[in-house]
Amino acid sequence: MNWNVPPDFDPSPYEGFVYSITSKSTGRFYIGKKSFWARRGKGKKQVVKHSNWKTYKSSCKELKEAIAADPTDWEYEILHYARDKRSLTYLEVKEQMIHEVLERTLPDGTRLAYNGNIAGKFYSGRTSSDSIDSKTKARSFPAKYLYRFSF
Repeated sequence: MNWNVPPDFDPSPYEGFVYSITSKSTGRFYIGKKSFWARRGKGKKQVVKHSNWKTYKSSCKELKEAIAADPTDWEYEILHYARDKRSLTYLEVKEQMIHEVLERTLPDGTRLAYNGNIAGKFYSGRTSSDSIDSKTKARSFPAKYLYRFSF
């Protein structure tokens, strides 16, 4: 794996990056984010060190399995650098929405993107009623609180 960064790249001015991993053979892709920093603890006891960003593949289990099956088939691209956590999350969600990661499918019906959700709020292939249990339905849960949708 090779992120498109020069060998002397200094990540210190940035929080992280938004990336795309694409299969050269199928065109399926994943859009995600990765922080350059690993933080442990809180307040004055917080320890900050470099994360595993150079060797990071993804948090998506399905994608990691596909990469392990054919490691040479994948193209890794950094789309944006972000200077803080808010910008990092915003840019990730923006790219996922632009690329319609929950909507687009291949001709055989397979999802084009490996992403199964956006920001843990929007999920692929679930309807609003699927996301509500029977007790919640009985309480007439207001529709404005339903974030899941299907296409």
